[in-house]
Amino acid sequence: MESERIRGSDTLREWFMPRDLLRRRNNLRRRHRQRRHVQRLADVTRGLVAASMMVQDRAAAGEVKQRQASENGQRAL
Repeated sequence: MESERIRGSDTLREWFMPRDLLRRRNNLRRRHRQRRHVQRLADVTRGLVAASMMVQDRAAAGEVKQRQASENGQRAL
C-alpha cells in the first residue's frame, strides 16, 4: 500500500510542475513587457530632451543676435 501511495504522490508532482512552469513563463513575459515599456519611455524622453535643447539653442542664438543688434544700434530681425 505504501508503494502505491508513493507512486500516487509522484503523479501529483507531475501535475503541479507544469503550473509552476507556466507561472515562471508568465512572470518572465511580464518582466520583459515592463522592460520594453521602460525602454520606450526612455527613448521618448531622450527625444524630448533633444528637442528642448534645440529650442534652447535657437532661443540663445536669437538673444545673441538681439544683443549684437542693440550694440550696433540696429533692429533685430
